Amino acid sequence: NRLKNEVLTAVREQDPERIVFVPAMGWQDYNYIKYARVAEEDPNAVVSFHYYLPMLLSHYKMLAWVGYQGAVQYPQYASFHKTTYNADRIMGEMSNAASDGRNAGLAVHCGEFGCSKNVAEAMRLAWFTDMVAAMEANNIPWTLWECLDGGFEFVDMEYGIYRINCPLLKVLTGKELTDAEAKALLQKYGFKTE
Repeated sequence: NRLKNEVLTAVREQDPERIVFVPAMGWQDYNYIKYARVAEEDPNAVVSFHYYLPMLLSHYKMLAWVGYQGAVQYPQYASFHKTTYNADRIMGEMSNAASDGRNAGLAVHCGEFGCSKNVAEAMRLAWFTDMVAAMEANNIPWTLWECLDGGFEFVDMEYGIYRINCPLLKVLTGKELTDAEAKALLQKYGFKTE
């Protein structure tokens, strides 16, 4: 918190109105929002957190979990935390994040969230649907970790060919694109689609 305040003070000396995102502590865990502090009440400081729970689902067959080949299930996924994750759980956690931000006098932003494309599509869409609904219900603006070919994306690339995951795009934005519209959009920006 001390370093954050020193940096924020330096920014405010140059640009008092700029919106500044300050990280929650503990790898930007939403549970640490309640400990976020900024020098004096700053209406333009926003505390940012990440959400990837349950990690075994969100990072399925990625990074440290690349060797795990067992089954995953969402909702009702019993994680290594020995708990169940579902829409109610996520809604409660986003409600806590928003409440903790209000209590700290800070706006809250989910700066990273995502779910591995290695998860079965129906489970992945359910998780994203529950996440977006919970954040919107709690007025938490959000940023998807990545949109283009890295494991969490909604634009897939295989062998140099790009494809928009239209069902996921609809969950994220509410906008519906046909496959032809998605293809034309990618081509408009120079992405190879065939």
